[in-house]
Amino acid sequence: METRNTGHARTAIKGSARIQRFGIVVILLVLCSAVFADAQEEHRFTADVFGGVTPLSGRLSDRLDTGWNIGVSGGINFNSIFSTSLRYSFNRFGVSPSLLQLVGTPDGHSNIWSVTLDPKVQLGTHLGVRPYVVGAVGYYRRMIDFTRPVIVRAVFFDPVFDIPFSTLVVQDVTVRSVTRGGVGGNLGAGFDIKLGESGLKAFSEARYEYADTGNVPTRMIPVRFGLRW
Repeated sequence: METRNTGHARTAIKGSARIQRFGIVVILLVLCSAVFADAQEEHRFTADVFGGVTPLSGRLSDRLDTGWNIGVSGGINFNSIFSTSLRYSFNRFGVSPSLLQLVGTPDGHSNIWSVTLDPKVQLGTHLGVRPYVVGAVGYYRRMIDFTRPVIVRAVFFDPVFDIPFSTLVVQDVTVRSVTRGGVGGNLGAGFDIKLGESGLKAFSEARYEYADTGNVPTRMIPVRFGLRW
């Protein structure tokens, strides 16, 4: 960029050495200012880990019990206000007794995982707390497994006597599984609390999430707590 500017200066000023030196000084000052400004901003990359509780909404809340969630994300801070992350979330639920009775199995569980792109807008800081609004769009997959305990023979190894032996154990076996997937998204809000000077933050957020997963769409309101860098 300096060579191109110098070339333009030579053409316009006809080789004036004084103007060339002035242009170089200006360019150096601009570069130094850019580096200084970048140092004042947050680091370029961001990542977080989280866990929490996941209440359900709509028709799905009659079929599954309130569950828990964990997840991780990583992305880029474009500036001190706007960032975007790629997030993986996993939710685990129990199956309601009424659904188990309808299907005719004694037990079951459900998993809902998603991969989403999450743009986030930070708001002003107040008393060390910085609120934000966040949304997402991506793919959701919901699985429900209905299980039944069965008695199976298992082989174990005794390290003391160095001999194998077999015994009967109870094991859950999946007798029926239902899987649905579809596009979904979410919208929510939360806040960061800065922890020291390292850039590490504690955060809490809640979102309303919806996914088109068949006749019974997925609606849930996960509440998350985690650490963000």
